[in-house]
Order: sequence, then structure tokens, then C-alpha cells
Amino acid sequence: MLTLSIDCAGNGCGVAMLRDGAVLAEAAESMQRGQDQRLMPMILDIMEHSGTAFEQLDRIAATRGPGSFTGIRIGLAAARGLGLALDKPVLGIDRFAIYHEALKTSGKDHFIIIDSRRDELYC
Repeated sequence: MLTLSIDCAGNGCGVAMLRDGAVLAEAAESMQRGQDQRLMPMILDIMEHSGTAFEQLDRIAATRGPGSFTGIRIGLAAARGLGLALDKPVLGIDRFAIYHEALKTSGKDHFIIIDSRRDELYC
């Protein structure tokens, strides 16, 4: 299953192409602003680098928070637009679930904290 993954919820912009959970290509840039200008060029680069045509995608995933309201909006809008244009399902992924998945094999309990950049934390 080919999945295009988009993350603009944090302090940057990231895109990855995955086949059955294995990363084929990925790109990420750290930025406070400008995701709206960088996201689509990054998607095009990842598609080319992975040798994938848009029609080959099985689904599109995007982070849905918590995080930057504007970044989340940019990522979800791009994912939804691609999903509608390609008639592919779009999945919203919680950032806590991403961290949990990455850390679950450690066998330890984790308390995940994400900086909101507004004198608050997402826990």
C-alpha cells in the first residue's frame, strides 16, 4: 500500500512516501512559517524521488494535531485536495499516536510532551 504522508503541524514541514510502512523517500524542513509555499514542491520532489505517480497512491495521510493551527490547516487542505482530485482516502493522524508508535517497542512507559510555542504544552 502506497501512502503519501504530510506533516505541517509542528515546527516545519515534512513529507514521506511509504510502501507498506517502509519509507521510500522523505523530506523535511524546519521552519516557523512558509509551509504553504514549500509543501507542494516537497510533495512533487518526493513523488519524483520515489518514482511514484499520483494515480498509484492508495491513500494520503496528514497530521491533524496538536500543533500550529495554520500548519495543520495547510497540511490537511493539501491532503484533502489531493484526495478529492485523485479519489483516494485521506487519513488524519494524531501526533501523539506517531510518537507512541515510534516508542512502543522500547517496553517502557512514556509521557509525550509537545511544545505549543504559546507558553503551554500539549501532553
